[in-house]
Amino acid sequence: MVGGLFGSKLSFKPGPTNTSTSTAVPRTLLVIWYVQLEPFYICSSLLRGFAVGSPTGHNCVICQEPIYGKEIRAPCGHYYDIACVTKLFQCAARDETLFPPRCCRQNIPITQVQPHFSRELVTIFQQKRVEFSTLKRVYCSSPTCSRFLGPHSDGIGKVYTCPGCARQTCAKCRGKHSFSWMLAWMHACRPDANTSRVLEVGRTAGWAHCPGCSHMIERRQGCNHMTCRCHTEFCYHCGVRWKACTCTQGGVPSRSSITPTPTRICRIRGRLRLLVCLILAFVLVFLASDYVLVVLLSLHTSLSRPAFKLH
Repeated sequence: MVGGLFGSKLSFKPGPTNTSTSTAVPRTLLVIWYVQLEPFYICSSLLRGFAVGSPTGHNCVICQEPIYGKEIRAPCGHYYDIACVTKLFQCAARDETLFPPRCCRQNIPITQVQPHFSRELVTIFQQKRVEFSTLKRVYCSSPTCSRFLGPHSDGIGKVYTCPGCARQTCAKCRGKHSFSWMLAWMHACRPDANTSRVLEVGRTAGWAHCPGCSHMIERRQGCNHMTCRCHTEFCYHCGVRWKACTCTQGGVPSRSSITPTPTRICRIRGRLRLLVCLILAFVLVFLASDYVLVVLLSLHTSLSRPAFKLH
């Protein structure tokens, strides 16, 4: 017994074991199933077309696919589909170097894409905007939480209470605060042991502090012009903001930091060999041209003389 899509049933009994009967039954079943399922596929394709929308005539700048339905036009003129622009804002909320979301170095305003986002994503994006716009930040002192609390404070008595784990954190030393807000003056700021070790390693290695957010920066290669993830530009040699630097380096790495590598030495040797070969080729061409000139002159002289004299 085989049930169809609209409730019709087909019953059959196995016939004699011959070739004609064994192949006729499956063909009949296929025809009946096709007749029953064809309206379903037609309706589903129509519903899918209404749900996706008509093509806009633009391609998404991220996935390079045609855009159907709603689209987002960036200030630079490029177009995004809703899925790709949502992924772009999600990545920007996780990675500070991608914040704010931009296309062709122009920021994409949140007000333009907010109607297409969920309320949760809009809330997270607004919280990350406040966090990333704060240079000197204070996070929860609990290692398992590390939630952003607010800006750093040099005064005494500023205490943050984490809304996630309810732990109190000092806004000055960023350490755990053991007293209530009424006895905040009794808190003694002590440097964290792990932080002290990291700072000692940084001083030994010659790392620099960002003048904007006070994060440690390590330069692996390049000049002294550094750009932190908080978008602060400063001189790596003296630690002063860029274009306010008065050190003698002038934004150029010192000679001691520029050491010739084996790859660089091999490149220099190859260029010297090429220069020597070019000089030798020029000399050979010059000598060959002189020899050819001498031969042509001798031939011209021998041809201009008469072969015999008349007496």
